[in-house]
Amino acid sequence: MINIPRPMGRRFLLGLLLSLGSLGLAQAQSLQDIVSQHVQALGGADRLRNLQSLQLEAETKVMLFMTIKVRTVMVNNEGVHLTIAMGKDEVSRSVATPQGGVTFEDGKRMPMDPREASGLFESADLSGPFVDSDKKGITLKLLGQQPLKRGGQAYVLEVLRPGGRPASRHFIRTDNFLVARVEEQSYSTEDGKWKEEWNEFDDYREVQGVKMAHRIRTDDGELTVTSYKANAPLDKRMFALH
Repeated sequence: MINIPRPMGRRFLLGLLLSLGSLGLAQAQSLQDIVSQHVQALGGADRLRNLQSLQLEAETKVMLFMTIKVRTVMVNNEGVHLTIAMGKDEVSRSVATPQGGVTFEDGKRMPMDPREASGLFESADLSGPFVDSDKKGITLKLLGQQPLKRGGQAYVLEVLRPGGRPASRHFIRTDNFLVARVEEQSYSTEDGKWKEEWNEFDDYREVQGVKMAHRIRTDDGELTVTSYKANAPLDKRMFALH
C-alpha cells in the first residue's frame, strides 16, 4: 500500500484507534498469502519498486464554503514535502528527510521532534511496508480478521518498523486485498505526545499500473485526491531543511 500522508496537520499518515474488539481467526490464509495477494492487487512488487517519486494533490471542504488544498511530494527514501493551503494562501509547509524535519508556518521555521519527522518520512517508502519487508527491517504479524465499519471483512496485520515507533495496524479487505483502513500513533511536536489516528481508503484507481486510493477519510475529515503524478521530474531543492 502506498503510504499516503495525513492532510489536516503537520504529521500526515496512518492511525491507531486501539478499539479493535475481539479479533477472529483468519481462515485459510497465511500471513505470506495475504501479503502476496495484497501486493498483487496493488499492481505487483516490480511496479511498486519502480515508483521513485509520487506527487499528489487533494482537497477537502471545511465550513461548507471553504476548500483546503493539500499537495504532497514524496521521493523514494529521500524526502517528503507537504503543503497545506486555504485558497491562495499557504497555511503551512512541512519537510521531512533522513536528516530530520521542519515546519514553516506564519513565516516561522519550527524544527520537528525527531519522532514526528520520522513518522512523516515513512511516507517516502513508496513501495510500502509489504514489499521487501525483511530488507527494510519491518516485522509483520497477522492478528486475525475483523468486520469493517463500512461493510465487509478485513485481515488485520500489525506493522512494526525499526526505530522505536509504535506499531500500526493495517486492515486489508478479504474480497479485493486492498487496504481499507490504517490505525497508528503519530507523535505531535506541538502537543508533545503520541496521538492515536486512523485513515480509511477507497475509490482505488490505477496510476501507471499501480492502484492508488482517491478518497481518504481521517479523524480530521474526508479528502478527495484530484491528481497523482508518478515518476515526474521535480526540483529536489524543496526538501531543504532551511
